[in-house]
Amino acid sequence: MKPYIKKFKIEDFKNHQKNLINLINKTASKSLIEKDQKILATDWQIISENVQRDYVQYFIYNILNKFSLFLCKEFNCEKIELINIWFQIYDKGGFHGTHRHSNAHFSNVIFLKLPNKNLKTKIYDLNNSIIEIDINEGDILTFPAYLKHESLINIYDENKIIISFNTNIL
Repeated sequence: MKPYIKKFKIEDFKNHQKNLINLINKTASKSLIEKDQKILATDWQIISENVQRDYVQYFIYNILNKFSLFLCKEFNCEKIELINIWFQIYDKGGFHGTHRHSNAHFSNVIFLKLPNKNLKTKIYDLNNSIIEIDINEGDILTFPAYLKHESLINIYDENKIIISFNTNIL
């Protein structure tokens, strides 16, 4: 794995997984169906609408602190700044085409439900070569936000569920 790509394993993941998915299922969401994406449910487009997002508070109080300590140690920084956070659910046929995240140092993906490892986020280096990463449910994948990445088409009957968030190191 490249030195600028990190993987963090969430402690007590099965408990957090159940709680986060339950809270996500109670959160208002919209579908995104466009040429370059088919997402069953996300709160990305309604973040600014003052929607109650209890899963965000759960994440902040139960996971973010240990993740922040890990990232600060890995990148020799004092603290991180959480820029934004949203969830995405991909049912069979769902995908998110190649894109980048602007205005952030790092993009992060929490894999809550990953029906198959082939559905992990696909990341490309600056030469458009695929960066190989071993990912499991309960991992938080961190990579530079300027790298192109995508979510491949879900060909499985089970939903893929992720939480994405962007961070800056300070």
